[in-house]
Amino acid sequence: MFRRVVPLSTAPSRFSVKTSLRYKSSSPIHRAAAAAASVVSQNASDALEAAHHDNQRAHSSYWNAVGNEPVTAETISALLSNSLSNVGVKDFLSRQECARMVDVIRTHAIVTQTYFASVPSARDLQERFIQEAKIDIVGRVASYLRTVTNLPVRLAREGNQEYFAGLLRLINSSALIHADFGPFDAPGWEIGRISAQLSWNILLRDVQGGECIIYRRFWEGKSDDERFKQPKPGYGYTAEVVEGREVQVVTPQVGELTMFNSRNFHAVNAARQPELFPRYTMSSFIGLLTTTKGGFEIILWS
Repeated sequence: MFRRVVPLSTAPSRFSVKTSLRYKSSSPIHRAAAAAASVVSQNASDALEAAHHDNQRAHSSYWNAVGNEPVTAETISALLSNSLSNVGVKDFLSRQECARMVDVIRTHAIVTQTYFASVPSARDLQERFIQEAKIDIVGRVASYLRTVTNLPVRLAREGNQEYFAGLLRLINSSALIHADFGPFDAPGWEIGRISAQLSWNILLRDVQGGECIIYRRFWEGKSDDERFKQPKPGYGYTAEVVEGREVQVVTPQVGELTMFNSRNFHAVNAARQPELFPRYTMSSFIGLLTTTKGGFEIILWS
């Protein structure tokens, strides 16, 4: 039976932050998160390094509480090490800003091409957000992460080509149970060298339905694919892959920046009345990458 985790409330900062998780102090992951937390007060980068080393132990069935805190290096570390289900930064975009972005989207031609070839078109939409809506959404997220973690933040790249970050998604039907993790999705590429991965999402308009369902179950790559992946042309996994695992249901709020560990299996419920309430979201992945000098940096891609 799945357990639903009840969201906790807010924190006294410019943004209101929601953390949702279950407390289990005896777990090894809680001890790892506590160790990371003790380092946070000394150095944010060290806390993320602790998350990097603890990430391989993040496979128990339950999340562990680290408290109702603002988004800090500690809570980002907890997400990376999978001891925290999700965080939500309320009013990261105001309703007025979201409405301006939706106005731009409605007049923009969405072009589907091969990945790198489509980057200029996708960047054109972001340039329109900057020029017409006065919002640099990826720049704002990158700046926020840079401030919180005290780490360099940049776009992922291959040679002289940069990945695109800040994907516009229109998901009105459901998204099946799946997971996202660079080392399994793109081995041999820069995003395949990350040690942990998060996803950020921002809902741009009110919807009915469209909840994100997060399971505390890391994708194990080929072994899970062989046992649980649905045959092509499907892309999802059978419900057996998350049987008995804790589950968190995240109801999207307009303008809220939500983050979770995307290596956990997750799904999205279908929107109700999508012809009246289309579900527009902006999103990208966040990867923790070890540098050639042994430090850490954050890379973004979609």
